Amino acid sequence: MPEVREGREVAPPWTLALAGGVAFAAGYPPRPAWPLTFAGVALGLAALLRAGGRRETVACAVLTKAAAVVPALSYLSGVSPLAHALVASVFLAVWTLLGLAFWELKRAGGRAAALGAFPFLWTLAEWTANDLHFLPSHIISWWDALAEPGLALAPYTGLYGVTFLAACGVALATTAREWRRGSAAGRRTLLRCCAPWAPAALAPLVLAATLERRAPEARTLRVAAAGLAANDSLEEHLESGEWTPERRAGVLAHIDRRMGELDALLAGERPDLLVLPEDAIDFTLRRSRSEEAYRLWGVENNGALLDAYRALARKAGVDLAAGMTTVRAGARRNSVVVFGRDGSLAGLRDKYYLTPGSERWPLGRWLPVWLAFAGDPKFAEHDMQYVPAEEPFPLLRAGGWSLGAAICLEGQMPSAYRAFKRAGADAIVYLSNAHWFRADPGGYNAQVLRMVRLAAAAYGLPVVLTGKAGYVGQVDERGRASVWPAFGPGSREQLRFATVAAASRSETVPSRYGEYYALLSALGLAFCFATARVSASA
Repeated sequence: MPEVREGREVAPPWTLALAGGVAFAAGYPPRPAWPLTFAGVALGLAALLRAGGRRETVACAVLTKAAAVVPALSYLSGVSPLAHALVASVFLAVWTLLGLAFWELKRAGGRAAALGAFPFLWTLAEWTANDLHFLPSHIISWWDALAEPGLALAPYTGLYGVTFLAACGVALATTAREWRRGSAAGRRTLLRCCAPWAPAALAPLVLAATLERRAPEARTLRVAAAGLAANDSLEEHLESGEWTPERRAGVLAHIDRRMGELDALLAGERPDLLVLPEDAIDFTLRRSRSEEAYRLWGVENNGALLDAYRALARKAGVDLAAGMTTVRAGARRNSVVVFGRDGSLAGLRDKYYLTPGSERWPLGRWLPVWLAFAGDPKFAEHDMQYVPAEEPFPLLRAGGWSLGAAICLEGQMPSAYRAFKRAGADAIVYLSNAHWFRADPGGYNAQVLRMVRLAAAAYGLPVVLTGKAGYVGQVDERGRASVWPAFGPGSREQLRFATVAAASRSETVPSRYGEYYALLSALGLAFCFATARVSASA
């Protein structure tokens, strides 16, 4: 039955939570209506405060987030349904714990204790869910919707600090309503329970005073970032029939043709660096053909594709970075290779965080149920999966710069930006390949672009984006983007020329301390639990 207050019916808490989730989702990328996310979280908080029992509180917590998580998971449309389910289950579990924690705080210390803990709870839940789930991406976060207003804050707060301050804003508005209705004793309780917000909110100012400041270096790099289309002709050629000298010649001719197209796109321009996407030249292999194709095609060590890239770099007179699949020591790797303008192999980096459901199956050797969801037979055998790099985030040298190369979902990890910044990177090149998305990639790309803008500002690193079915261009170290979409009906293969200014050597608060609001939220939540229990025993 609906609750009745002062002679009028009040909507049950779960309807408020559901409305909050819908409002949150309505303000989430690609929609630019980010103020709606505040309304969504406010409705969710109201539902949590109104919920009566443990189960109702948990249901409200889950409903508030579930409606937002579904559209946020659009990037899983090209991965297996089971991977989608596993990621969603992590969020379900974490928000269930949020509901349980909120109920326990409210039971022990009243509404004021639960309200005081809310910003810490929400921030810690988002960080925990994103750090625990099976895909190395952090874009399913409130701060992703708040990238535009959060750019000025990010160098001090980091990504999750934007979430914390937003949650504080919602909780503060709710506290003001509680204050007006409360007694003198209730107001004192509110002040005591919400007191931890102040030191947590002031932490960026304190930490900023510890940073080392240096004068920026006036260095620029002329970059050509490629937006390429998927080309299935090579895959079809590799998968059909038996290998013959004529078929191998056809593969080599295809590679030469693609290199000629890339040279034509340069149109006589000679940038300092040409950056090509992840898997720039398609070479998708099915299980039945993998071993033979790799052996005959010559990917091992100095393969045909490496030779073609070397020749292109030499002919165009540019340093070249390209994404490709390599096989070394008998293992398949998702790599970025760098060639100098003289054709020399100047660097190589393998992807460290592999994509589950696409490049690897978690527990694949012990969890055969994955195989029922494998859309690509090449993953039916555990030994045919990709292997991670031995070193997470080494720097590459190209165009006279030290570059961090983020491949695919690695560009959506705050830890990658911090590692590259601390290693002394001048910029990041972000190589992606989203052409395998079954749905329109617009929603996913909007999420990624906001993530990149906020992370670039937070960690003080410019980012060059290149991809297939993604955004191409640059984001400077203040988060300002100059990009064009290489997806949608009007897209075509192009090079985007950009002059990138090197990152300043000055630290930001996140580049020194990481996403420190996760730790602050854990400490704040522990304090809230301790004070609630003291109040309950008094």
